[in-house]
Amino acid sequence: MPTYLNESFPQLTALQRTLLNCIPLFFCGLGSIFCGFISAPLARWVGSVATARRLTGAFGLAFAAAMLVLSIQLKQPLFSVLAIGLAAFGNDLIMPGAWGACMDVGGPFAGSLSGSMNMMGNAGGAVTPMIVPLVLTATNNNWNANFWVFAIIYLLGAICWLFIDPVTPLESRSKPDGPTKLPQH
Repeated sequence: MPTYLNESFPQLTALQRTLLNCIPLFFCGLGSIFCGFISAPLARWVGSVATARRLTGAFGLAFAAAMLVLSIQLKQPLFSVLAIGLAAFGNDLIMPGAWGACMDVGGPFAGSLSGSMNMMGNAGGAVTPMIVPLVLTATNNNWNANFWVFAIIYLLGAICWLFIDPVTPLESRSKPDGPTKLPQH
């Protein structure tokens, strides 16, 4: 984000860039909190926790994709970064449902499943700084290309959320005759 702002909006002062850099992270927090407040009422309204999680996951990621595409169109730095902030809001709409799914699906293995999910998220976060310069080099320093790549990834994630079973425990999926009993210690 700092490099994007430096290269895309060179007219900004250091203080302006610093303040704009705060917007996406702030909106992330708002997205998680907002989803936490609407999840239970949404589940009651649609009649299913699974459907509510699918909807917030698919909507959040599709909204994030749309906001990234919008940010490309906006030439004023504040509006562009606000659109990126709204993309971050959409991204974090999925967080309560994703962590809830880990607890429901993982059952006694919720810690391992949560750790695996977190590891994969961090792997994506580690790979992204390596991919962004490659895309910039291949596109003659066109930041819009990176935003399109991110938007497409968000859309693919939104489609995946439509097919996820975010409530059925893994242990009951493994055997046709019901859940596996764990040894008591």
